[in-house]
Amino acid sequence: MFHSSSVDYMGNVIVPIVTQDPSGFRSTAIITDKNGDGQATGALGCFATEAQARQFAVEYAKSEVGRRRLMTLTD
Repeated sequence: MFHSSSVDYMGNVIVPIVTQDPSGFRSTAIITDKNGDGQATGALGCFATEAQARQFAVEYAKSEVGRRRLMTLTD
């Protein structure tokens, strides 16, 4: 399992996690909000390189943070 540096985004901390298996590199991310509550994204896909898997996890998590923020504005 590969842990890369965390990313601060809109008051959240994103930790991309990449694992390698025979098919390639699989990614997921953990998103922790300012209250310390964390949530994992689940499996996000299989990629040819570790860098691609990590980048996808970060971008997906950023979009999830944005979606959550938008949902709180509409409630």
